[in-house]
Amino acid sequence: MRHFALAALVMAVAVVFAAGSAAPMTAPTAAAPPEARRLRYEVWWGGLYAAEFTLSLTETNGESVSETPVTFDNDFALRTRGILDWLMGFGLSAESRGAAETRLVPAIYAVEFSDDWGRGRTAIRYRDDDGPEVARFSAKGDGPLQPETDPPDEAVPPDATAGTVDPLTAFADSLRPARRLVAAAAEPGATFTIPVFDGKRRFDVAGTLHGREQRHIDDSENDVWRLHLATRRVGGPKQDRRVVWDETAFDVFLSADSRLVPLQIAAVGPGPVMTLVERCPQKCVMAE
Repeated sequence: MRHFALAALVMAVAVVFAAGSAAPMTAPTAAAPPEARRLRYEVWWGGLYAAEFTLSLTETNGESVSETPVTFDNDFALRTRGILDWLMGFGLSAESRGAAETRLVPAIYAVEFSDDWGRGRTAIRYRDDDGPEVARFSAKGDGPLQPETDPPDEAVPPDATAGTVDPLTAFADSLRPARRLVAAAAEPGATFTIPVFDGKRRFDVAGTLHGREQRHIDDSENDVWRLHLATRRVGGPKQDRRVVWDETAFDVFLSADSRLVPLQIAAVGPGPVMTLVERCPQKCVMAE
């Protein structure tokens, strides 16, 4: 479950990278309003309520980066629901911090998860010269976290992580001022690639913008942009997990306005459907 949830989140962020290869169709506008950056989604799988997650993306205010350094501070939390929660009781939280320059530059990324069998934590610290430094910890059941000393199968070589960002930082970058997002309104067929490293797995997200259409979401018709996104494994995961990362595909439906908020993320083939259910004035809180 956690692999599909993270994959969908990563691919939803990919829209911002279309800006590198697509010309904007409208003039730049003001930054997206705060409510577009504090979001709550419900995850449905095979007709069953499977999970929910919240997302909070924050940047400090500053008129001039040279006078007042601008930083970002992002949080993500996911929890299984319904029968899936009864079966595995999975929860995940992630945070990313860094500098908001021309692009978001992560300084640290951390993700923690727990389920009925144990828990784990991964922390990535970004260094200017030597690339990301990764620390991994795990525990069985409620035991204390211990450093993982054995290298993962098919470990990613350091040079393969150059220029990558963590999933949450990439998502935050996609919801920066709308003048960067209007570039998603490119001619159908525009493609782009995002290099991502989550501390263990190195994969690319490849996307194709299919254009504008109508999408029925929560009993209403919505004017959306649709992007087809797929993961392409570069290295890292064990053999038995490659099926999750090799050519996993999703369609992301973005509101056709200046905010380009992901209204729904739907797996192509078997998999989850994630639907936006709340835009919060403050950090969203998951239901008890």
